[in-house]
Amino acid sequence: MVPQSSVHSLSGAGRHGWKLQLPTTPVHLEDERLLNYRYPTESLKLALGAATLAALVVGAVLLRRREIVLGVAGIWLSMVVVALQAGTSNMLHGAEVTPTRRPAQHRQS
Repeated sequence: MVPQSSVHSLSGAGRHGWKLQLPTTPVHLEDERLLNYRYPTESLKLALGAATLAALVVGAVLLRRREIVLGVAGIWLSMVVVALQAGTSNMLHGAEVTPTRRPAQHRQS
């Protein structure tokens, strides 16, 4: 059951001139196209990030600063590790892990 305070906040009763508008039918996203739904400037931002990383490495090599190269490599490797763990982490955040519903995951947590 939804608490009354949540229903009150969803109805927009406390906001003047605001009304909750939901589509009449649920939005259907095609499963085969899920990987194609991207943020509009995602490619540009990825290219800018890669160019920044390359500029840092080239600058560090030209200045013969080994600690800068190691620092950039360490940051990059930590980002790779976090990205590899993101799938499992996101799945577990959405799962209701209880001993009766998901015993295998409950033992892991």
